[in-house]
Amino acid sequence: MQSFFASVLIKVLSDPKVQALLLQIVDRLAAILLPKLAAVIPAAVAAGIKALGDIIPNLDIPGLDDLTEVVRGGINGLLPKDIDIPILSDAFEKATGFDLSDIITGRNKP
Repeated sequence: MQSFFASVLIKVLSDPKVQALLLQIVDRLAAILLPKLAAVIPAAVAAGIKALGDIIPNLDIPGLDDLTEVVRGGINGLLPKDIDIPILSDAFEKATGFDLSDIITGRNKP
């Protein structure tokens, strides 16, 4: 039964029209999700640091907002001013319309 479903799935996915539809879906989802996911990275790191501070007694950890900005600043300090990841950066901008450099560094945030 599984091999039947696998063969049907392979046949459907090999159709160029289905492939084009899937690429359109991915492009539309990427435009919505990728900028939001990239923006969450500094907050996720800060949340992890904050959680560590909560379990270690007598460790003074600043608030989550402050930590997030410290993490974002640290990341920005490590990155060159004009970061460019060949191919990936161009593909990301083409798929989402957003500059990957701006998202990674937090530039042009609203």
